[in-house]
Amino acid sequence: RTVLEQVGGFDPRFFMYEEDLELCLRVQKAGWGLRYVAEPKVLHKVQASKREEGDVYLSPRDPRNPSLPFFMYHMTKNRLLNMYMHARGMNALRFLIGFSLFLVMDCVRYALAGRWDALVSASEGFASFVSGRNQVCVTDVEKTFIDT
Repeated sequence: RTVLEQVGGFDPRFFMYEEDLELCLRVQKAGWGLRYVAEPKVLHKVQASKREEGDVYLSPRDPRNPSLPFFMYHMTKNRLLNMYMHARGMNALRFLIGFSLFLVMDCVRYALAGRWDALVSASEGFASFVSGRNQVCVTDVEKTFIDT
């Protein structure tokens, strides 16, 4: 509790994806240590962000994921925002190179799969980051996650 009070808790600009990483980076910058403990389990009452097709689990990046545009928008915007806030020097350069390569590979894969909606969402996430529209924004899709 002391740590969260000191660093201010979760940043509301990160609705979903990257919020835990961003919080951990601020905790480290504040001088606290981080530990990984494998034993605790978290059970989601509703797993709205997990999509399944039959009995096959679909990762958020899978072109068959019906929520792919939601994922691509938030992941693109939040990863850029996170690194803008925290990455410096060589870490910033490594991030820009790696992020760009992975984004291009994803976009090629989505284009080949005909998922133009994912490409549009990634570009909208990039535009939101560049324009500074990083404030809290609750869309109809996000309201579904919040209300359940």
